[in-house]
Amino acid sequence: MDTQQTATPDPARLYKSPEGYAAMRAWYESALAQLPVDVESRYVATRYGRTHLLVTGPPDAPPLVLVQGYGASAPLWHKQIADFAAEYRVYALDTVGHPGRSDPNPPPFFDDAYAKWLVDVLDALGLERVRVAGVCLGGWVVIRLGIYAPERVEKAVLLSPVGLARFKIYIRSGVPLILNMGGDLEAAGQRLLVHAFTPPGSNLTFDRQLARALTLTIKYYRINTIVGIQNDDPTLREMWQSARILFSFVRGTPRAELRRFDIPTLLIVGEHEAIYNAQAAVRRARAALPHVRAEIIPGTGHAAIYDRPDVVNPLIMDFLRA
Repeated sequence: MDTQQTATPDPARLYKSPEGYAAMRAWYESALAQLPVDVESRYVATRYGRTHLLVTGPPDAPPLVLVQGYGASAPLWHKQIADFAAEYRVYALDTVGHPGRSDPNPPPFFDDAYAKWLVDVLDALGLERVRVAGVCLGGWVVIRLGIYAPERVEKAVLLSPVGLARFKIYIRSGVPLILNMGGDLEAAGQRLLVHAFTPPGSNLTFDRQLARALTLTIKYYRINTIVGIQNDDPTLREMWQSARILFSFVRGTPRAELRRFDIPTLLIVGEHEAIYNAQAAVRRARAALPHVRAEIIPGTGHAAIYDRPDVVNPLIMDFLRA
């Protein structure tokens, strides 16, 4: 459970209405109460404002930093945090500019801004060298950190990371949603969730906590602020900037950059991964990352950490111990 009073970001910056902000905050409080371990709520200062994190595990244990995905927040590690906290001092972050308790200032996607933000977090916590895990966009943040400041990363766990391989673009859902184009953006968002987490033919079901969180995100959170669109009538400059960001993810991180990620790495993707072809992503990782162990988890998709924590968690723990 939570042990410290929360701070209140400016709802007008990231949320479509005060009511939407209240609904997402209520979900956060409920999710905290359901975590299987006690956590401490803490804030640290960074160049993009205060970053909120949940801390648990033995104070003298090795540090493990967790970075969630696009539009997600720290409580969504609910199926991993107890296992991790048994052996590690866990720091689960709310990324700045994303839903959660951190300040509403999303870093730009270029110029290693996310990596610099994460270095600020490590500095504020007094952590010189850490194990770090990231899922989806959080995996991309971990890759950027390992390229920008490899001396800060002891081991990396990449869970269906964006940017690893050529990204599948969803013309009827992802593009309109992120670029704030057209009419029913909520319907586009729901299509995106179905494509990503329960792809056709997979027979997968949506983790209830994840489904609730992401549905609220689609409904109430200004997703396009993350890619630089600040209002409902974007300028041509904002549209161009957003298109550049999308293109950078569609093509994937250049192989020359991935070769600089010279860190022991565990890559986990689901058999039914929707954001790219799982086999192609593993081939590219093995060809480009100097020290990677890659695993495809049968019967799972983009949400392997929710679909099969009984398989994924032991893989991560064994890798971190080795």
